[in-house]
Amino acid sequence: MSCDCCCDCSCEADLDILPSNLKFKSIKDIQMPEEFNTYEEIEKLILNYNLENLESTFLSLKQILDADIALDQVVFNTLGYFKNFYKPDHFKNLETLLSTEYDINYKTYSIKLESVSNPNHTTNDKMNSDNISYVKKMCRSNKTETKHNLMCIACREGHINCVNYLLTTNLHLDREIARNAAFGGNMEIIQTLESKNLSFDYCLECAIARHHYALCDYLIKNYRCEKIDAKRCLEFYNFRAFYFCLENNLTKEMFIEDIAQRHYFYFFKYMAKQGFTGQVPRETILKHMIDKKYIEYVRFVFENFKIVETKDQKVIMKRLLKQRMKIF
Repeated sequence: MSCDCCCDCSCEADLDILPSNLKFKSIKDIQMPEEFNTYEEIEKLILNYNLENLESTFLSLKQILDADIALDQVVFNTLGYFKNFYKPDHFKNLETLLSTEYDINYKTYSIKLESVSNPNHTTNDKMNSDNISYVKKMCRSNKTETKHNLMCIACREGHINCVNYLLTTNLHLDREIARNAAFGGNMEIIQTLESKNLSFDYCLECAIARHHYALCDYLIKNYRCEKIDAKRCLEFYNFRAFYFCLENNLTKEMFIEDIAQRHYFYFFKYMAKQGFTGQVPRETILKHMIDKKYIEYVRFVFENFKIVETKDQKVIMKRLLKQRMKIF
């Protein structure tokens, strides 16, 4: 459902709203258990990567993987997700270095967000370095659709000068522009649009998808936000937002298999420490661990999680035996 007004309206009333009485109100500052520190470190290394720190980033990731090769898919999944935010060749050199050391299983994940498209790199390149001359040229046609599209790109890519120019063209500001600005995460752009009475209600998901933690907290404090969910945060490979949801009981949908599928195996050690092992059938977890390099975690699951007779049980056991995994 789209909203075309820029005032503080209630035309999104059909959305579940994030409760105001949250136990924890900050995604940025929520205290994460030490079991998850490595996931945070991997995220920061990949988000802060550029050609200048290529070697140090590679060596840091290599140190993490050499300490626990079971983190390989966490690294590759995180890298595959963040590829959405940059030019197609942004991570090419880092991928090349990693592939010389490890058995790579890279994937690129499309982000599915209402009103936010995956980047059009051709147009983005032409707007690179906040290129106002290109925007002016495109605006000569005076087509509303063209100006609106340029504004969404400028907001998403953080081009403040382009945004300021487009605001002089009497462009109508709408929810799609707000969501792209939240995805871009540039606070100067957001404050500029706020000064034009654009509301950022229901934009929290966009900030979470792009891992803009300070902006997430700003939106939670100042706007009506859609009710987020732990499972949805995992789709954005945002473990910090996932934990925020967990601590605030924002767990509408089951997420255990999503955790296993993304190889966040440290979470199961956290569950065991918290005494939650009786709640999860171990077959749900094991089917994502059929590989010798995950043997430590397979043993842990056998020792700590309950047996549940399911149709998957015999199949999973056969697959484990086929891999000659010595569990005991």
